[in-house]
Amino acid sequence: MATGNDLGRGPDWNDDGLPDVDVEIPDDIRELDREVQAYRREQRQRRRQELLGRYVPGYRRFGPYGVLAPLIAITLLVTAAFGSMMSLLGPRPVNDAKVTSAQPNAATDAAVGSPLPDTAVTIDGETRRLASIRSAVVIAVPARCGCGASVSRLTSTARGAGVAVYLSGTHDDVAALAARNGAYPHVVDDAARPLAETYRPAGLSAVLVDDAGKVADVVRHLEDGKPVPERRLERLG
Repeated sequence: MATGNDLGRGPDWNDDGLPDVDVEIPDDIRELDREVQAYRREQRQRRRQELLGRYVPGYRRFGPYGVLAPLIAITLLVTAAFGSMMSLLGPRPVNDAKVTSAQPNAATDAAVGSPLPDTAVTIDGETRRLASIRSAVVIAVPARCGCGASVSRLTSTARGAGVAVYLSGTHDDVAALAARNGAYPHVVDDAARPLAETYRPAGLSAVLVDDAGKVADVVRHLEDGKPVPERRLERLG
């Protein structure tokens, strides 16, 4: 019988004229069925991947995870937009400037209704107690305020209401203001610090003292032209 070599086909062919390969025949034919099913699953998966690669952008580049890339991007955008909306609609921090301006009012609320600080001061060159002042407007004049017109206006209103005026601040400044207003205002030295600590003046400020020596009110920023009504000052007498 001729062999593979005799027929000129080489050593890889057997005597029956077939390729010389090992073929294992299983005892149970159902094992072949399982292999066929696995093969078909692989073919179906390959076809699905080819379709996805053809119609889904980014699938060929990133593989199966490329399908999730657009979803991840959209999720991030929605999250960022939601966070921005919450920051706009949420509670806002309290303005520090408003807190600062409210603190002086809180400090003077406790002082209103109480006498002036019982400290020694110099009034028109004489030593007196600041708490001895009655029925008066004590004006705290800041240095170099340029508020002569406002001081004159308040002095005129106080004179019309029959109450005294005391000017506290830098001696030369308040002495010049007193002279400018016919020496009606009294010049008070050594009162700037106790007035500042107790009433927290802001700008040109006035402490209104009634006839019992108690503080009726504290008015600030009079340099802005804000008037103090004469009727309000009349109640101090």
